[in-house]
Amino acid sequence: MTWIKQHKIIALISVLAYGFFVAIFSIRINDKQIILKGDLTSVAEGVSINGAELNPDFYTIYVLSLDRPTLFQYAIALLNQEIDIADIHSGYDGYTLEDYFIMGQIDEALSFQNAIMTAYDKASDIDSTISVDAILQGYYITYIDKRQSGLEIGDLVVGVNDLDARFTEKNEFFGVFSNHDRVTISVLRHNQRISKEISTLDSGLYGIAMEPKYQLTTTPVVTNAFDDDLVGGPSGGLIQTLDIYTTLLNIDLEGLKVTGTGTISSDGIVGPIGGIKQKIFTAADNDVDLFFVPNENYLDALVAYNTLKDPAFELIKVGDFDEAVEALLVRLSNG
Repeated sequence: MTWIKQHKIIALISVLAYGFFVAIFSIRINDKQIILKGDLTSVAEGVSINGAELNPDFYTIYVLSLDRPTLFQYAIALLNQEIDIADIHSGYDGYTLEDYFIMGQIDEALSFQNAIMTAYDKASDIDSTISVDAILQGYYITYIDKRQSGLEIGDLVVGVNDLDARFTEKNEFFGVFSNHDRVTISVLRHNQRISKEISTLDSGLYGIAMEPKYQLTTTPVVTNAFDDDLVGGPSGGLIQTLDIYTTLLNIDLEGLKVTGTGTISSDGIVGPIGGIKQKIFTAADNDVDLFFVPNENYLDALVAYNTLKDPAFELIKVGDFDEAVEALLVRLSNG
């Protein structure tokens, strides 16, 4: 006590400094996330056709995100031009790391599904021995508002009211939700059928997102098309499709290292993604030759691209799979 009395100012400064450091390293900003550079992943690690690996020169690209950063992490992000800060949408209130992981794994599995359907369909236009047959199994729940209890991400919706999802045209099936504020939904969860009555939320919506799940039969046979790992999400769809397509048609990339981003629909439309700035910076760290980017992300990608010193890769804007194939073939023909 005597020392403290004699050194009041030093003691006060010490207490304040301690409190400051505790605060910046422990207080979190709950409505923000920071997005950082990630790495590349070879598509060939996830897919084989007739037992043979895909072309090894295609790479999907991922970024890292950190939800609810501390004040210290937030300050670092503000000072680093390669890190972005984004809002966490209120629709994800209550989500856990496990929820995000499951959602990412389902999105990635559906991405592979759409990639296979698109690649095989487009390749069959050139080689008639290539084919794909798709039978609808239902609709995966890919997102759910936590206020909608009793359903889970990953549930396979097989019916609504008296309609069977497998035998009902898509617009009619989803029209049931649009035309009623209360429905009885049937799902498969761990091979068990569960029925649940649900109602719209105060937004007037059900707070559920669903995507079609198909059983695919392909010639030649594609296997190991999806493997659980720590990287998830749908943003690798375009690159996955290009790899499968070029492998089916034996197109030689002649040593090109190709990456990019963009979702893929079952009819070949390329959709926008998040983290485009960090993906450009990640590509620059990995000596790639081509980077495909969706139309909607192109301007943001170009801004990041133009900050690079002597970028070694070409940035290619595409709106659908056909445009991506055409751009790739032009690059190959030009050497």
